[in-house]
Amino acid sequence: MHDLRGGRLAATALAASFGACLACAALAPGAGAYVYWTNNNGTIGRANTDGTDVNQAFITGANEPFGVAVDANHVYWADYAASTIGRANIDGTNVDPDFITAVDTPRGIAVDAGHIYWTNTLSAAPDSIGRANIDGTNAVQNFIPTAEVVYDVAVNANHIYWANYSSKYIGRANLDGTGPTQTLIPTGGTPQGLAVGGDFVYWANYGMTTSTVARSRLDGSSPNAGFVPGADNPYGIALDDQYIYWVDRADAISRATLDGGTITARFIPGVDSPYDVTVDALPLPPDTDPPQTTITKAPPNKGGKPKAKYKFEADEPGATFECKLAGDGLKRSVKRFGECGSPRKYKRLDDGKFRFQVRATDAAGNVDPSPAKDKFKVVD
Repeated sequence: MHDLRGGRLAATALAASFGACLACAALAPGAGAYVYWTNNNGTIGRANTDGTDVNQAFITGANEPFGVAVDANHVYWADYAASTIGRANIDGTNVDPDFITAVDTPRGIAVDAGHIYWTNTLSAAPDSIGRANIDGTNAVQNFIPTAEVVYDVAVNANHIYWANYSSKYIGRANLDGTGPTQTLIPTGGTPQGLAVGGDFVYWANYGMTTSTVARSRLDGSSPNAGFVPGADNPYGIALDDQYIYWVDRADAISRATLDGGTITARFIPGVDSPYDVTVDALPLPPDTDPPQTTITKAPPNKGGKPKAKYKFEADEPGATFECKLAGDGLKRSVKRFGECGSPRKYKRLDDGKFRFQVRATDAAGNVDPSPAKDKFKVVD
């Protein structure tokens, strides 16, 4: 349920950061870095990564926070009972329990630089992975359909991973939702929490007979269901650059070194039946998903006036645009895209055929590889 920085989500982000940001400066544990977790009593707790300064009610006002994730500015959580995604500032202020609504009993959550991902527990259909822009807009509840009971989700620079609880596999898809496979990794138990870091996927096998933290390579090879054996009631899981963290569903946060060798059980005790954990010690994976550009208003195919007006938009906030108009009714040929805004107006066009193109660039610098296009004619 982690991205490298948030509980289930955090683990995902962490993983992504490990794989994609090796050149990024990571915070050393304890140097302004925190561990966050969701409590059964409706609060989100926080402590330093050395286990000090424990605050069991760092964020209040949630209903039943399940998964948790963080980025540089915010804490996000999946509220299972309220069917919402909540958000607060990274310092715990400005709590918004209804940041994204109409979610269906979400469990896991993850974030990257451009998007929020969560697992929907659909009452009338198979579970799914949902996605929205990082500002909460353009929410798609069925971004990746599944035929499984899905508990957690994680993301790195190239893929989305999820824990299929019912079939006991880890699934994976491309960042744009294409190419899904439901059976990438056999888990050897009932997977709950999920994290991605460096070359590995980690998950928590929760159950009476398979209580372990497990690991495999990103491509699904070399699965090790007993990577950290004997983990007590592991549920949510997260990573930083030194440790694997997991929640002991009873009442604690535990951790082990990344090689699985040194285990510190009940690293943070006194937690209230936690679901998930996340860490903000590493940068999030970069946004590599390009925006989609849409023309919302165009001139008629055949116009009697020597002018044209286009309106357009992108599916990501803060996107900029470039336009290009070509045709035999132009006084000079235009071969390159140029900066533009919506609406884009053209005047004093000669008779002829024209082809308009517009493409968006998002805040991370990703350019739409398939510009939106339209054709029109100017005739006397």
